[in-house]
Amino acid sequence: MNLIAFFKNKLIILRKIFTSSSKSKIEIQSVKSEAHKLIQTKSLKIVQAESIYLPPKIQPVKTIPLGQSQIELPYSTPNIITLNQNNINNFEPGYTLDTNILIHFEDYPELLKSGNKLVNKLSNKPIYILSSTKNEFLNKKCPKNNFELNRDTTFTGKKRNFENILNQLPSALGTDIYYVNIEKCADVINLAKKFMPDLKSWGLHKADSQFLAFSKLTNSTLITCDKDLIRSCNMAKCEVIEFRSFTEKVLQPSPLTIRERNTRILRKKLPSIFNSKNGSGKKSKNRGVWYWLIVILRKLCIQY
Repeated sequence: MNLIAFFKNKLIILRKIFTSSSKSKIEIQSVKSEAHKLIQTKSLKIVQAESIYLPPKIQPVKTIPLGQSQIELPYSTPNIITLNQNNINNFEPGYTLDTNILIHFEDYPELLKSGNKLVNKLSNKPIYILSSTKNEFLNKKCPKNNFELNRDTTFTGKKRNFENILNQLPSALGTDIYYVNIEKCADVINLAKKFMPDLKSWGLHKADSQFLAFSKLTNSTLITCDKDLIRSCNMAKCEVIEFRSFTEKVLQPSPLTIRERNTRILRKKLPSIFNSKNGSGKKSKNRGVWYWLIVILRKLCIQY
């Protein structure tokens, strides 16, 4: 009897130990689960807090100066952008393309293919094309064939298409082209009229005077092949780039240089087709003589 009572007491003790240990395990598991939930909620709050304070992705924009107000556009493929000619005083200094530059782009496809190379040699400035170019394209024709191109006189091919070449320039040059209608721009017109009396004797005509006036007002560099216009820019103290020499340095050789070589060869073979009927060659020589005479006289006046 004592033995049975002894085992009963042991069983009661073992049962108490077992129940207490199971309760402790349950409590430990519950504590672990609560701690895990707490960690998860805290990490979730941290993530949420970080997501709140993360700076938003900012899309780059291009600012186009249009006078007092500015327009912000997202970067995209190069395009033609029309500027307000009434706010010309707020235009950024850039490069003004003379009409003959667009004519060369139309006549020499190699220039369009090498547009990126040409632009990379320039500073990162706006490229301006004026409405005067569109007017000068009227009633002009492209060379009918290579013979006419090498002869470099009167062309009898298809009509020149200003819109077509203008629309090709942004992708060819890899940059936006800024078009300015200066027909009613009083600042350009008035300054062009002031240039005409003094520079007309150097070959400056109405359209060239407008290119020069626009470049002067915007502190831009005029790009041209016209020797008379280059001379006028030097007289007016306006920055200018001679396009043929510029393309020769970049492309080596330039298609313009190749054409000049072919013209010299053709002149030797067929000199009769180059005979001048209007005396333009004599006129240009006289201009050069008068130019140097005035330069010498100015130097003498400064000395005395």
